[in-house]
Amino acid sequence: MSIAIANIETMNNVKTSKKTKYILLALAIACVVFSSLALAAGSGTEWNSIYTTFDGWIKGIPGKTISLLAFGYSVYNITQQNYTMAAGAFLGAVLMVNAGSVLDLIFTAGIPGL
Repeated sequence: MSIAIANIETMNNVKTSKKTKYILLALAIACVVFSSLALAAGSGTEWNSIYTTFDGWIKGIPGKTISLLAFGYSVYNITQQNYTMAAGAFLGAVLMVNAGSVLDLIFTAGIPGL
């Protein structure tokens, strides 16, 4: 416990150089200046065929099969008392079930008002 308190006390005494502050300020200004380029949902239709293919795979039979296999693998790991792998496989199954929604959110993201 005393080591943790000593580490916290030394973190409060850290000095940041002026060069680092200027670099961080320049990065913040660059992010603001170029924020109009951060629109994820552009008007281009070049990737529509690939998007519909992946969307069909994830929301269709292949995605459901992978999700079911991951859930089965998590149940198998519970029987082997490997709870870390079981949790990872279960989270993978949940991710595959919700992957269609996540994919839609990623490709329709944008900055409102621009």
